[in-house]
Amino acid sequence: MTTGSPLWNPVVSMVKGAAIILMVAGHSLPVGNWFRYYIYMFHMPLFFFVSGYCFKSKYLVDWRGFGFRRLRGLWWPFVKYGVPAVLLHNVFCCANLYGSACGVEPYGASQMLKAVALQFAMSGAEPLLGAYWFLNTLMGASVLFYAGIRWLGRRWGFVALMAGSAVCLLLMPHAGVLRIVFRMFFAASYMMVGHWASVHLAGKPLRGPLWLAAVLALVVGVATLFLPHEMTDATLPTLLPCMVVAVAGVSALWLLCERWHGCWPQSSPVRWLSYAGDHTLAILTWHFLCFKLVTLVIVVTNHLPMSQLAHIPIIEEYAAQGWWLAYLLAGVLLPLTFSRCTFGKRLSR
Repeated sequence: MTTGSPLWNPVVSMVKGAAIILMVAGHSLPVGNWFRYYIYMFHMPLFFFVSGYCFKSKYLVDWRGFGFRRLRGLWWPFVKYGVPAVLLHNVFCCANLYGSACGVEPYGASQMLKAVALQFAMSGAEPLLGAYWFLNTLMGASVLFYAGIRWLGRRWGFVALMAGSAVCLLLMPHAGVLRIVFRMFFAASYMMVGHWASVHLAGKPLRGPLWLAAVLALVVGVATLFLPHEMTDATLPTLLPCMVVAVAGVSALWLLCERWHGCWPQSSPVRWLSYAGDHTLAILTWHFLCFKLVTLVIVVTNHLPMSQLAHIPIIEEYAAQGWWLAYLLAGVLLPLTFSRCTFGKRLSR
């Protein structure tokens, strides 16, 4: 968002920055780590919540503008980065970035052509762009959200989206492809909650005491012990509890960012977190590739066969030994440094 938006709130960038860092942390931590499960309880719903929060009401009468904005912001990056990644697939295999360790083999000519075509349909992202499932989910969710809010309004639109999520879960045993459709319906439901929040807050700070943020964070922690899940793992009985827990996590993080910004609005950490929030696509795109640099260091320093470089996204064993922090720092700082250098060069022209 830009400062010209009527809903612009500097805290939104901080929240997005915290969310993308949590995403990289979740990918950096080994399976079985408690904090990884904690992050996964709410960090992806947070992105969809923010997307709904930032929705501008003017698009309710300008569906072309809304569609163009989504194509430019979601479809075009998927194609722009996805097609070159497909064309470099076999090069990555030769360089051990892909291999049997991640279950990826070189493409034949027909496979490569099919993979290129799939990028235009926002499907079949390359392993190094594995996080791009978020882009096609947000695209589908945006269509559902827009239809719901335009024709049914916020309240009944939310009911319809949750009902669609439930129907998908009910029928999923008979049609596995509905897993993708469910993901879009459920994501659109979070978008509707985010838009509801933006309307009722009307750009005002989400004020609250720190103890409330602590209680909400504790709710997520308790749920992590008894109902660990990702957004896409919800079942019919846990659909509403998953949403309640995710909204608790979103609210806790938002309250913390509001308080942080209110106390130290010009501090370096606040500016840095906001910068990360304004460059989430760069981190989303490049963090798996940046992980490879850490994996290369692990392979070299531990005298492992170079084929181990093919692990995606991390080598679990070494991440559990503390290398997760190196993965996290590389996955966040390197894309931001690259973005800053690129942006600086553009300004100097």
